Amino acid sequence: MLNPWQRRAIIFAATLGSVTCICVVAAITWAVLYIHHDRAHLVRVTGTIISVDGSKRSSSGRGIHFGTYSLTVRYRTPDGAEVTDRLEKRTFGFPSAGDSIAVLIDPKDGGIEASPFPELWIILALVYAGFGWLVRFFVAYSRRSLRQA
Repeated sequence: MLNPWQRRAIIFAATLGSVTCICVVAAITWAVLYIHHDRAHLVRVTGTIISVDGSKRSSSGRGIHFGTYSLTVRYRTPDGAEVTDRLEKRTFGFPSAGDSIAVLIDPKDGGIEASPFPELWIILALVYAGFGWLVRFFVAYSRRSLRQA
């Protein structure tokens, strides 16, 4: 049998863990939507990587490797002109010549950048899955602990 303070402690821990997870998910969702809104004025076109001119790889722990790549990219502008330009791309993958890449063009000055959205949506899905599992764990563990007592 659990004391009243033990019951309150279990409920408090489950509530605190769940609220923290929901706040983290909300913050990451807000950040992704902010980036999407910030780049909404840019024109999205598909380009082809002509060459990988340089790379700087780093890692975080044993499994996550990411790098910054200098790429030469060929793409068509919205007015139909074919342009070859260089850009920097930070990614978890290994880009190579011939790969397709989403390019964002600033209509004001013609500056380009690589689209961050493919990685952002994958990260957002993983965050939802991971933190959703944690919320489920907190609720299920607390319910089981309170039922057994």
